[in-house]
Amino acid sequence: SGLSNSDNITSTLAPTVRISLAGTGAVAGDMAELLLGGSSLAHAVTATLSSTDISNGYIDVSVTSGDLGSDGSKVLTARVTDQAGNVGTAGGSLTVTLDTTAPSAPSTALALSSASDSGLSNSDNITSTLAPTVRISLAGTSAVAGDVAELLLGGSALAHAVTATLSSTDISNGYVDVSVTSGDLGSDGNKVFTARVTDQA
Repeated sequence: SGLSNSDNITSTLAPTVRISLAGTGAVAGDMAELLLGGSSLAHAVTATLSSTDISNGYIDVSVTSGDLGSDGSKVLTARVTDQAGNVGTAGGSLTVTLDTTAPSAPSTALALSSASDSGLSNSDNITSTLAPTVRISLAGTSAVAGDVAELLLGGSALAHAVTATLSSTDISNGYVDVSVTSGDLGSDGNKVFTARVTDQA
C-alpha cells in the first residue's frame, strides 16, 4: 500500500503475499507455507496447491491481522511440503517494511512566500496573487525523503491538488514550498490553509 506499488512498504496489517512456485517442483496437492523470519506465523499461513496454482506458477496467501507484529522490516520466505510430508527448504526471500504510523501534523504555522505576500508588509499574509506560493513547515511531522506533503484549503484538497514529494534537501531545510493553481482560491476573502504529510506506506 506504499506510494509505489513495488516498494514493498505497507500499512496493511493483513497483507496478501504472492508465493512463486518456480523451481519448487510442486504439484497439485502439495502445501505452500509462508514464513516470517524463517518460522511459521502465529496463525500458520498455508495453502494446498491446486492444478490452477501449478499452471499459474504462484499462489496468493494472506497473513492474519497483527501477525507481522510491530512496525519495521519483515523478512518473508516460503517453503513447500509435498504429500509425503517432505518439507522443502525455505527460499524466495522478500523484505517488507510495515509502517502503520501516520506522520504528525506540522507544528509550525504555514506562511506565504515573501514574493506572494503582496500586502504592505511581506509578512501580513495579504495577497493579490492568484497563484501564491505557500511554505509548508515540516517541523514535528517526522517526515522523511519520499513522503508527500499536501496543502489543503479549508481542510480539503484544492481543485488542482497541491502536493510535493519531499527530497532530502526539503527534509534538511525543514520546509517545502508549493504553489497553488491560479483560480483555485476562488473569490476574495479569508482562506484557511493547513497541510498534511502522507508517508510512503
